[in-house]
Amino acid sequence: MPRPALEVAQIFCHHGIDYRKNQRLSPGQHKAMRDIERCRTARLGGHVDSCSQGCGYLAISYNSCRNRHCPKCQSLKQAKWLAERLERLLPTHYFHLVVTLPHELNPLARFNPELVFNLLFESVSCALQQFARDYERLQAQVGFTAVLHTWDQVLNLHPHLHLVVTGGGLSALFGTPAFQSGLPQSLLRGRRGVPDISWNAAGNGGVLIYVNGDYLYPTWLNGWLLVAGTSASTPQLAGVIALANQLRAQKGKQSIGYLNPVLYTLPARDFNDILPQTFGPAQVTLDNNQLFGSGLPGYLTTAGYDLTTGLGSPKAYQFVHDLADVP
Repeated sequence: MPRPALEVAQIFCHHGIDYRKNQRLSPGQHKAMRDIERCRTARLGGHVDSCSQGCGYLAISYNSCRNRHCPKCQSLKQAKWLAERLERLLPTHYFHLVVTLPHELNPLARFNPELVFNLLFESVSCALQQFARDYERLQAQVGFTAVLHTWDQVLNLHPHLHLVVTGGGLSALFGTPAFQSGLPQSLLRGRRGVPDISWNAAGNGGVLIYVNGDYLYPTWLNGWLLVAGTSASTPQLAGVIALANQLRAQKGKQSIGYLNPVLYTLPARDFNDILPQTFGPAQVTLDNNQLFGSGLPGYLTTAGYDLTTGLGSPKAYQFVHDLADVP
């Protein structure tokens, strides 16, 4: 990225002394200006970066001020923060909302910023979630990201939140079904628990499919293809259930029909209970379904049923034969 022709630090260095004489600044504002002026200069010292692979390369750099108001220090954090937000995007449409603190409360916000801004976040969060739950055409738990802006375009105090809100959410209509009544209700909280089971979604253990059609796929895709991802679990499970129904037919029984209640009657031996595991030289432990890099806590992977892996992955042979034995 090319260096800008003019930086904030240059403006502060040339005009900062006169500006401070003519303006009443708070201690925090004085510190911000001082840090920005000194950022990546000899006044903050320097450091040497050396290649960890032993090639002998050295790079000498001045230290950064790390003030959160410094445009030099925050550009990388801003890009990283934005990338993390993009990773959290869900396959739905979004809406942009702006909520402004009533101007009558601006004096309180000026002298009690932490208290007032925390209350602003909390009240907006509660109001938005309650509206989404009570709105007849939605009735869902929505997701959103809120960012605080404290000034308007001419730098007058103007506290407001910008929110990016999902156009849909977790349904509040479906309570815990009877076939899940034996699961820990502290986990389900009165709602339908998903998933029921888990399946391998890794690309190196994918599924071979044969494509023969000119309407849904271009002709160059015809033939055998390797597919992966969670969508591949549907045809795999369908094939396993088809085998179970064949055995049931040989025994003079009807097909299984509605599968979900039946899953919860099967013994634990039919599933590979997925537990936390540690991998690689770095000893990375996977024990939840947190979206990597998002910073949001995921559901924990535990023994027995959990909201990460459900009942676990079916052990096909035993799973099929126990399904065939269900009355």
